[in-house]
Amino acid sequence: MPLNWYKNIVSKARNYKNKIGALEDTVLDERQRIRDIFERNAYLEKEISVRTGELNQANKSLLTLKHIWSTMNSSEPLSEVLSTVV
Repeated sequence: MPLNWYKNIVSKARNYKNKIGALEDTVLDERQRIRDIFERNAYLEKEISVRTGELNQANKSLLTLKHIWSTMNSSEPLSEVLSTVV
């Protein structure tokens, strides 16, 4: 009888050890998944920042071209147009 009690305790301890090991693996997998998501988000935020800068520069260029075009189509003398553009 005492031997069965000891085997039962050892069996339960082994079972808990296996469950804890599985839980640790799950936690580590989730931790890695979250780290991957965080790194991807950081990369995307940097990419968005770069693209936003490019769009801002393109908008400034378009506004400059629009201003030059409207100035060239005005009735002002060419010397006035050039001084406004430059």
